Amino acid sequence: MSGEPTDEALEFITALAVGAVDGERLHDRLSLARQLLARKLQGRRRTSRLGEAVGLSIGRPLVTVALLAKELKVSKQGAQLIMKEIAPAMREITGQTSYRAWAIL
Repeated sequence: MSGEPTDEALEFITALAVGAVDGERLHDRLSLARQLLARKLQGRRRTSRLGEAVGLSIGRPLVTVALLAKELKVSKQGAQLIMKEIAPAMREITGQTSYRAWAIL
């Protein structure tokens, strides 16, 4: 049932290496997305909720207008305007016109 201890160790090390490569790719992708979204913050007021929306978008795998409204404590219309600003740097993944969700892919 179990193989040689050296074979199992080699498989474990290989799995670790694959996981490290995947993690590095994810980190690079999210870092690039953060840089692109940070450009949108330039010239904004300090009180703008756009920075919080960027952080939320980077930290969550899926972002909706309702989630933004709830987390940022703004109206749904305000959340839609914020999403309109950052949506070009993200991908809409639902394919619907209502109840849309965005993600950084």
